[in-house]
Amino acid sequence: MIDSIMRGRLLLFCVLLSGAAHAQGTVDKKVCIAAAERGQELREKKQMRDARGQFALCSRKECPAAVVAECTRWNAEAEAALGSVRVEATDDKGAALKAVSVVVDGSPWSDEIPDTAMFLDPGGHEIKLTHAGETIVRTVSLAMGERDRSIKVTFKAETKSTPEPAPKKDTVESPRREEGSLVPTLVLGGVAVVGFATAGTFWILGNSDLDDARARCVNGCADTEASSAKTKHLIGDIALGVGIVALAAAAYFLFTREKAPEPVVRF
Repeated sequence: MIDSIMRGRLLLFCVLLSGAAHAQGTVDKKVCIAAAERGQELREKKQMRDARGQFALCSRKECPAAVVAECTRWNAEAEAALGSVRVEATDDKGAALKAVSVVVDGSPWSDEIPDTAMFLDPGGHEIKLTHAGETIVRTVSLAMGERDRSIKVTFKAETKSTPEPAPKKDTVESPRREEGSLVPTLVLGGVAVVGFATAGTFWILGNSDLDDARARCVNGCADTEASSAKTKHLIGDIALGVGIVALAAAAYFLFTREKAPEPVVRF
């Protein structure tokens, strides 16, 4: 390798000297020679991918024939020294994945899995693969000229999140029934109150009439004198009866009306 490099540099020096006698095409020759020298330096550092680019530059037909011949040979040697890897990505169900971003040694390589082999310099490399927010890192060390090293990775299958069902309540509700109305009870209660009030009023008025009759009739009064008092007492008795009946009916409706059941809670 060292002898080849020395011969190459000696050849380039000779080409440079011969080119000094010809003014025409001097710029192209200098560019060719600079590319050849830079390619040699990169090859010494085992940076074969960058070296290929330089050797391709000095292999152009505009360059001196001797330089083209050497650069073409060096380009082929750099090509042969490259290593290569093939990357495969699947999900955990075995389905092949294509939309996987690839980063090599910290530099973006592609936004998806390459269809062809990835040519890398000999030596160690870090390959970072990312899909759907998940990143997998693999390291690989390639020997000179090692080809088609296989790298296989498996990503988790994408799952769609579904809302969790609401927890079931421990309350068992009976069929809902409406409570019985309080209207009949309230109406009958009002009737009872009015009946009692009416009975009390007419009893008082009847007693007042009797007192007046006794005051007028010291030696006794005819039955007609007490008729007004009797009528009022009779009305009072009827009102009292109505009040009692209404009160009893109100109590009946109150205690027999339908009530909504209480929910049963299980622990």
